[in-house]
Amino acid sequence: MVIKKTTCPVEATINLIGNKWKVLIMRELFKGTKRFGALFRSEGLAGISQKMLTQQLRQMEEDGIVVRTVYPEVPSRVEYCLTDLGRSLKPILDAMDQWGNNYIEERGSSEGGSIMNREETVAFLDAYFAALQKGEIEKIPLAADVTLTGPMGGPLKGEPVVRALLVRVSQSFRNIKLVVRRHVIDGEHACSMFDMILPTGETVAFLDYFHIVDGKIKWLQPFYDPRPMQEVWGWAEAERPANKTASPRRMPATGR
Repeated sequence: MVIKKTTCPVEATINLIGNKWKVLIMRELFKGTKRFGALFRSEGLAGISQKMLTQQLRQMEEDGIVVRTVYPEVPSRVEYCLTDLGRSLKPILDAMDQWGNNYIEERGSSEGGSIMNREETVAFLDAYFAALQKGEIEKIPLAADVTLTGPMGGPLKGEPVVRALLVRVSQSFRNIKLVVRRHVIDGEHACSMFDMILPTGETVAFLDYFHIVDGKIKWLQPFYDPRPMQEVWGWAEAERPANKTASPRRMPATGR
């Protein structure tokens, strides 16, 4: 990579580390020397492709930020660590970290609640699904004005009403296996992808969308094909509004 010559110190710094991945790679390497595979699998670099990681490391090596060490082993072992120049950038990353924490706290306050970090949100969602499977609905933190959007009589609003529905849903899990596939998290918004494996062996894919504020569910919307669930949830068809009957095509619809 050819670094543009400049007499401006800010521009020089931006030219050197001015993209998302380089900063995040440095953050991981400040924790210690890493192999390529360890970097690629690190949670701090979630979403990066192997090609992108290779390109960024190569550029950082050319710019003198990272040094690559190849060990004469079979199979070969390659490790990356920061150079003195790279380590000298730590005050900049520390300042970015402090500024980001302040920004997140202020944004959460201005939007009416605090925002959990990614690890806290993952733990929150895992606990939600565990409580749903075990029938421990009283352990699920719901906001007083929580809204569940779906075709079961229209949107349900209020903690007592939504909790009562979750109790009924949970009661049907005695013969159903629930397998959580992935959580996708963006601040206080999250989407959980999971499968319900019915007693017949049929698998029904679900998406649950959450809005989580101050450690409580403020909004919940499930997406799934309700038809395979009607036999399991005998109350589903009776409570669905007439104008929201299932399409004759097998297409995903909202509901729970």
